[in-house]
Amino acid sequence: MSTPPPIPVPPPLPAREPPVWPVVIAVYSMVAAGYAALELVGRVVFSFDTLYDIASQGLSSGGPVGWYVFVLADVGRLLLAPLCLAAGLVLYKRHALGPALHVVWGVLAGLLGLAAFVGGAMISVRGLEIPQLRTVLGSIVPLSCGLVGNVAYPAFVVVWFSRRRVRRQMVAWRTAAPAYSRPVWPAVIAAISLIKAGMDALRAVASTSLLVRELAFPDDWLPLGAWTTAWWVLDILGSLSALLLLPAGIALWGRRRWGATVHLVWAGAAALALMASPLAGALAGGSWRWSFGQASNATFHMIYPVFVLIWFTRPRVRRQVAAWGGPERDAALAAPRE
Repeated sequence: MSTPPPIPVPPPLPAREPPVWPVVIAVYSMVAAGYAALELVGRVVFSFDTLYDIASQGLSSGGPVGWYVFVLADVGRLLLAPLCLAAGLVLYKRHALGPALHVVWGVLAGLLGLAAFVGGAMISVRGLEIPQLRTVLGSIVPLSCGLVGNVAYPAFVVVWFSRRRVRRQMVAWRTAAPAYSRPVWPAVIAAISLIKAGMDALRAVASTSLLVRELAFPDDWLPLGAWTTAWWVLDILGSLSALLLLPAGIALWGRRRWGATVHLVWAGAAALALMASPLAGALAGGSWRWSFGQASNATFHMIYPVFVLIWFTRPRVRRQVAAWGGPERDAALAAPRE
């Protein structure tokens, strides 16, 4: 009796790649907490000095009340920064409290961002003699950009962690140790770059609106001369340069070599603009508060370009980027994902 031929056994399916988004959100939350703390410290110092001047002149309705609301909202957001940091750290450690802490922080930070917008609106409408166009260009547009920037990420984490599919993925991600077949840093940096591109686009819109306001309604606090114009141009171009991060972030997410190259080009251009902008602002004149604000702003925005320059010039990272596009990348892309 003949032996039946063996039944062919199909090859085993590739192991499922664990989701990358928990690492991306965890790292971004920790970075966002540090950024928010640095930015808000400078703003709170500036605002408390303004409140001192208001209190010494007596409290009136409208603008001064708006300043108190605005400052209290900023202080509250500063106090929430450790909660955002803890939420990111706990999520990175795959603890069950990670999503809950993100939701709590998102709700509180969103409410405080809305309160800051209300306080800024109260400041802007205190003088009914100000022309409507000046109010729109100098206050409403920048405040609206600030509102979107302050509320976008808190609203995202609240909605994201409320999704049923995300909750199921979190259970699987916590119980099984993720075995990523390739480094996750490209996804993390790509996400940060895409978010920064959106934030700086909002900043460019706000700065352009303020420049148009100054051209139409010049103020005495900062005479519009050659150095002032140079400062405005550098500030706007520096913000618009972040639009390079949009294609660069998408390419980096897909592990394209040119995504790393564009990141380096942007970082060099942004660093030069950020170094020149405070110098032009100092030569333009203005109060010590304004000069302090510009120096703090330049230092704050210099962090990410310097990080990009250091990271993408590391030998190990350069070797990893050079390997993209080969058989290893094709095999990684073929693996199914959660």
